[in-house]
Amino acid sequence: MRGWALKRLLKEAVSDVLPHEILHRPKRGFGIPLDRWFRQNLRSYAERGGRGGLHRRRSRLSTRRRMWRAVEVIALVPALLALSLLPVLRPSTDAPAEADAVVVLSGDYGERLAVAESLIEKGFVHTLVFVGTPDQGQEEELCQSRQSIEYICLRPQPDNTRAEARAVARLAKSRRWRKIVVATSRYHVTRARLNFRRCVDAEVVMIAGDPPYGRDVLIRQIRVEWPKVIYTAVIGGRC
Repeated sequence: MRGWALKRLLKEAVSDVLPHEILHRPKRGFGIPLDRWFRQNLRSYAERGGRGGLHRRRSRLSTRRRMWRAVEVIALVPALLALSLLPVLRPSTDAPAEADAVVVLSGDYGERLAVAESLIEKGFVHTLVFVGTPDQGQEEELCQSRQSIEYICLRPQPDNTRAEARAVARLAKSRRWRKIVVATSRYHVTRARLNFRRCVDAEVVMIAGDPPYGRDVLIRQIRVEWPKVIYTAVIGGRC
């Protein structure tokens, strides 16, 4: 090197062989004609390898994504099932309050009437409405008796929760009631609330009683009630 002249001896040695423009041109790398190769001689090879490799990579990614989605679904199903059962297993209820009447729904094993009688004893209500098919055998007798407590029997057809709500709604409207208490079993609270609040033009207070039967019967009741709650909440949107 002399000053800024690089490789001076090498250039002097080949100065009579190489042209001046090649000997003194700027430094450059050794380029590989990849573009020409892959467009001509190696084109078919590149197309086979590139597409196959890309397809394999996409296939692996797709398989992994499907596996993760399957894992997510498997983990999510029990959680969704548990959440959907909460309105049946642990429904929200209201505190006892003064009202124009207490309504006892059919399907009673004694727990619903006991709740209503407790409200009457505490002076919260003075009218008791039995709605639906008699369960205890004393409903008709009470409805025909004359006491300080008024007993009313309603027999809607067909006998289901929505029909009961409609019958009570007509009675509440004719008597201009502003608040009613609905006494039912705990597992039935959510569906009864949905139907009565859609139908009755008055404030609805939900009070629950716990059925006296065993665990196996309760599980069967919950299995029947759960799809009914979903149907009422999702599809049965009107009174």
